[in-house]
Amino acid sequence: MAGLLASFLRARGVLVLGVAGAALFYLDMLDEALAFAQAYGWFLLLGAGVVLYADHHLGQLLVRWDVARSLQVANDPSRVDILRIEARKARERQQLELEAQSKAHKEAAAVKKKEARKPAASPRRPEHDDYNPLTGATSTARYKPSGFARPRGG
Repeated sequence: MAGLLASFLRARGVLVLGVAGAALFYLDMLDEALAFAQAYGWFLLLGAGVVLYADHHLGQLLVRWDVARSLQVANDPSRVDILRIEARKARERQQLELEAQSKAHKEAAAVKKKEARKPAASPRRPEHDDYNPLTGATSTARYKPSGFARPRGG
């Protein structure tokens, strides 16, 4: 009877050897990468800083160029003339709408003024000279407590 390790290697030996070989290869590559970083680390750090600085300023420059191009297109004389014509048409349309609204308001005010001239029917209330709200003898509303609030005598 073979040992546990021998049976494991017999069943999966090729796989284990492949994983071990890959680990050694990548460990060697990692060792070389670390050696390179140790030798040229300051240059790598300086290069990364220069790239980030250049990227920042290049981005700002591209934004300024984009804004300048947009302004140039917006102030194109042929486009400005078209916009002036459209703005004039819009103002004329708004003026016509305002005049129509003003006319409608004047007509509504005239109708309201005619209705306001008619005397309103005044409600007839009997006038009593002996008005006293404390007596309860008036025809106006007064306070009446509900059935729950009345004392029950208990």
